[in-house]
Parts: sequence; C-alpha cells; structure tokens
Amino acid sequence: MPVVLSGRVIDASYKDELNVIEVLWAVNGGKVCETAVFDVDGLSTCETVFEPGPATVTLTATDPAGQTASATIDLVVEAGNAPVVEILTPATGDRVNDGDIVTFTATVSDVEDTASSLTIAWESDLDGVLSTAGAASSGDLEFATDALTVGTHAISLNVTDADGNVGVDRLTLFVNGPPEAPTVEITPDPAGADDTLRATIVVAAPDPNDDEITYTYAWYQNGALTSYAGDNVPAAATARGDVWQVEVTPYDGFDTGPFGADDIVIGNAPPSVSSVTITPTVAYTNDTLTAVPTGFSDSDGDAEAYRYQWARNGSDISGATDATLAGTYFSKGDDLTVTVTPWDGTSAGSPATSGVREIQNSLPTAPVVAITPEYPEDDDALQCNVVSASTDADGDVISYTYGWTNNGTASSVTTDTVGASDTSNADVWVCTVTPDDGTASGSGGSDTVEVNDYTAPDAPVLTAIDTYRNEDSVTIIGTAEAFATVTLSWTTSTGTGTDTTTANAAGVFTFSETLTRALTYSFTATASDAEGNTSGVSNTVSTEACDPWDEYEDSSGYGDTCSNPVIDWSTLSDAGTTTLSVVGNLLNAGDDDWYYVETSDGLTSGINYYNFHVQLVDGSGDYAFVVYEGGCTDSYLDCGSGSSADPEGSGYTEYQQYALDAGDGSHTVPGDTRACADGSDAYNNCEDLSSGYSIHIIRLSAYSCANYELEITNGL
Repeated sequence: MPVVLSGRVIDASYKDELNVIEVLWAVNGGKVCETAVFDVDGLSTCETVFEPGPATVTLTATDPAGQTASATIDLVVEAGNAPVVEILTPATGDRVNDGDIVTFTATVSDVEDTASSLTIAWESDLDGVLSTAGAASSGDLEFATDALTVGTHAISLNVTDADGNVGVDRLTLFVNGPPEAPTVEITPDPAGADDTLRATIVVAAPDPNDDEITYTYAWYQNGALTSYAGDNVPAAATARGDVWQVEVTPYDGFDTGPFGADDIVIGNAPPSVSSVTITPTVAYTNDTLTAVPTGFSDSDGDAEAYRYQWARNGSDISGATDATLAGTYFSKGDDLTVTVTPWDGTSAGSPATSGVREIQNSLPTAPVVAITPEYPEDDDALQCNVVSASTDADGDVISYTYGWTNNGTASSVTTDTVGASDTSNADVWVCTVTPDDGTASGSGGSDTVEVNDYTAPDAPVLTAIDTYRNEDSVTIIGTAEAFATVTLSWTTSTGTGTDTTTANAAGVFTFSETLTRALTYSFTATASDAEGNTSGVSNTVSTEACDPWDEYEDSSGYGDTCSNPVIDWSTLSDAGTTTLSVVGNLLNAGDDDWYYVETSDGLTSGINYYNFHVQLVDGSGDYAFVVYEGGCTDSYLDCGSGSSADPEGSGYTEYQQYALDAGDGSHTVPGDTRACADGSDAYNNCEDLSSGYSIHIIRLSAYSCANYELEITNGL
C-alpha cells in the first residue's frame, strides 16, 4: 500500500530560503523521491509503496555549499498477497537520448486476481504517471513513449489488486539531452594568407545534463570539405580570396548536438621584412649609401618591393626615398639611418629601421710624388716634388710632411731636399710625402731613385774584316769601354744570332764565329757597363764564306806567288789518262793564285802524243789566266796578251802546247800532224816537249765569291 513518509530539515544558514536545499528520499538505497519543496517549517514528504520485508528509509539534504546531512529509520513491512511485479525492460541504469522511443515491458501476477484485472500505474518522479494501460491475461505488460523529460528518472511500476495490496518494481533511467550549438568565431578577423586560422568557442555548448562536452571540427574551403579536423588551419593552406568556414559539433559522450559555425574571407597578407642594414659599413662623404633589406616574406607570393625613407641626424631627408643615398645629402659627422617598409602592391607591412651609420672623416688622397733628377749621379742633390696634390672629399685644408729613407734606413731629412753632399753611388733614396687634413693623415705618396752611374758607354768599334773568305770562320776584333760586357749580333738571310764576351783592361775584345757558307753575315756590337747602361750600336762589318771555295788558299801564302805556287800533283804525262781540275777564287786585291804543272813527253811509235792543254771551264767573264813556261819572268811568259807595261794583259781562257807538223816547204803535211821522225824530209824531227808551266790567274771583275775552275790535261 502507498505510505507517506515525512521529515524535517533545519539549516541556520538558509533558514529563509529552505527551497534551495535539495532533498533525497531513498528506500534500501534506491531513490524514491527527490524534491526541494518545503513548508515554512522545513517539512518534506514522500509518498511511496513498500514491498514486504525489512526496509531502510534514508532522508538526505544538501545545501548550495555542498554541505550534507541525513537521517535514517528502519521499517518492517508485513507481507501480504500483493501482486508480483517484474520490470523486464529497460534495465535499471540504462541511458537513452532525448526523443528516443523507450519501450517498457514487465510481467505481473496475483494469487487472487487475474492479471488483466490488476490496476497498473507506471510513474516517473519527473514526468508523473506515464501509463495506466492494463496487462494482458498472460500477465505481460508493455507501453512505449518518446516523451520522457531529460534527466534521471526514478520509475516505478505500481500494481494494485482488488484488496488494495500493492506490488512494486523500480528502475532508474537516464534520459540524455543533447548539447546545444556552441557559439564559434574564426580568428584572427580579418585574416591574411600568412595567418593561422583558429576556431574559438566563444560560448560553450550548453548541456541539459551538465555532461562534459567534446567538439569535432569540419573546415570548408570555398565550399569544399577539407582534411583539417582540428581547431586550426595552418597559414600555408590559405590563400588570398579563399572563403573558409568552420562547423563545430558538440558531443556529450552520448549524443551530438547542432553545430556552431563561422566563416571568413582571406584578405591580403601584408609582407614582412626581417631587418635592414646600410652599406658600406664604413662610410665617407663621397660614398653612396645603400639600404640592404633582408628577410622579405609575403604569404601571397607577391613580388618583393619596399618603400624607403632616409634620415639624417634623426630627421627625415626630404625626397630621400630611394634604396640609395648619394653623398650630396650628408657630410662628415652626420648620422644616417634608413627605414624600409615592405610593400606588396596592395598593403604595407611593418617597417624596419637600420642602425646608425656615422659618416667618417675622409682621409686625403695620396699625392703623386716625383724625385728629380730621375737618374741622379753621386754629385746631384735630390728634390722631392708634389706633382699632383692630394684631394680631400670633406674640403679640408691639406698640409704635407716629408720623410726620406736611404737604403731602407730613416733619414734625418724632413724637408723636400737632400743635399748633394749626402748622396753617394749605390744609394737608394725614397721620399714619402704624407698629407694631413687637420683630423688625420692620409696615405703617403712616394718615389724612389737610385744614385748610380747612368752614363752609357760609347758604342764599340769593330775592326774591318775581309768581305769574302774561303774559311768558314771569322775572327771579329773590336774596342769598347774597359771591362764592358760586349754583345755581338749578326744577321743573315736565314736568321740572327748573338754572342757575348768581356773587353779586357785595354778595352779590346775578340769573337771567333763559325760561318755557314754562301750566307752573308752582318756583324754589329753593343757594350754594357757594370751598372747596366748599354751603348749604342757599333759600326757594321760583313763577310761571306764562299761556296765553292779555294781549297788551296790558306794563311801561309801557299800559291800566292810564282815562287810559292800550288804543286799538289805529280808530273802530268802525255798518256792522256789524267785530268787535273782546279777550283779557286780571288777575293781581294792582295790575293793571287799561282799553279805549277810539270809534264812529260813519251815520243813513242813516231807519234808525239804530247798535248798540254789548260782551259777555264767555269768563271769566264770573272777570270782569265796566262801561262809561263820554264820560269816566271816576263821572258818566260807564253801567250801574254798585254803590252810591255803589262805583259800579261787580260789573259786567256784556253792554252795549248802540242807537237804539230804543218809542213814547212821541204815536206808536205803528214796525215797525222803529230807524226815525227828523225832524219826524214817527210816529217818534223821528234822533239821532247816536256816542260814546267806556271799558271797565273787574273781577276777581271769586281771581287766577290765568284769562283773559277781550270781543267788541265796532257795527251788528249
């Protein structure tokens, strides 16, 4: 049967608002009533049905501060013939979602009454009576509903028989209410392509059960679902002009609620720059300064561009908006900075300002210096002259100081002049002129001279040599400055050559050179002294080694006179088997060629074969000859062509001496004119014509290497 339980709650802290205190009635640990309604005395009541047997009733009160108090009583419910009740579905502790269709089933029975006659009442502590539909005759009981209130339901099935006995079964059912949509914003707003998009939950999704909420994210790019499922989209995925939307769906562990959404259009991402420096790192008045920005970045991929503003001593320079700044904008001592603003054609990024570049004092340039004389001797004074003055970019007045070193050692001379008495041969003097602008000294200009012998020796003189020669070597003799180094040079039609020697104390030098025949050599010489001074070129001497040449010609005078003729062959017999070929030449006025030939006459068989024959077979026009027989004086001259003053004259090109019977009136000419016989009127007597002949060569033309060739025979 139904029983009404009552209890009183007292709380000094909330005595005027007892309705804020929560009250829970439980029987044997199962909740039967939950209320926060009190009367003015703090009385709470609970009507419930007990099953037979012992029962423990507990009243628990909880104030808003979380403080609790409880009271307990133990009861014994007498057993009667109450109906038997068993709830089959749902099971106690089940959870369903708001709006789900929940089917309740049970079985009921009673000892005295039929199942279909029993009074049925399904009740919820939240929704009241849920159903009173009766049971089937089999005792099966069922009803369904989708209208359960969200919350924790204490549901009881109360079955009453005709005697008023009540059978009860209970269950606890959780009806889960889905969360509501959260309020979502995409940040930052506005956003550029260099921004990471973040979905921010501005208002969390409310949940009727106060469950812990988790969220899922869906990102859409230009209406298409992407793979991004977190609370952010990296900047690298966005591009200017994109439309991004996020849907954030709440989940309470049992059911999802409606999503909250936001969208944004990606705007232009302003560019950025890391830093800017000024070059050069050390700057002067005449320099052009250059702004060098680094680290340009633009998420939209726009071209790199900048806006510039130069400042001098903390103030912007009007019109100085280029990457470079000419020296006309600043002077020594000024402090320069440049501010660079990145620009992508649409918007500007954050500017970067360089460090300060102080304009330094410009050192004066080095002057151009020259020492006069340029080639001093040991009796010369030295004068240091500023040929081109120093310049100063700052316009400062320049002064000069002078310094001299001699052979690497600093001198005490501090003026522009070194006296003649201070210079000596082999000294090396350096003059350095240092400019000063009143603030600092610049680099010095310098010049160097060496005190020395700079006078070149006289040109050598070569002794004349024969223009033509039979030797294939020549000795060149000449004179030059004593101990000078003499260089002999020669040229021919095929090339050039040199040789070197040293003149002796008397200045005489000699060269011995080998010649190639048939080439004309032209020789000259120069002389260099110990200081390297070189003379002019000497006179020229020339010579040619003849080819062919006179092999009999030598320095002993062999063949040069009739008394010392060339005799290089044995007696020439009239056998007609030997031919003498003689090649020679006459190369100058002091040259003569003489040859001596002895002959023999065999006088056999009545025929005189003797025929001494000399012929110029080469050299005609340049040469001729005459023949002396038996001696060399004019009386021995045979076939001379000259006068008494010049018996030889211009000579001949052929000579012949032989036996000839041409008839003399006493007899006729024999058939062989060489025939002879002693004591016969028909022939000449046989006469021994053997003799000795001196042959003298005569030069007819100007001297050269032109040669002659004699062919000498006997008996042909």
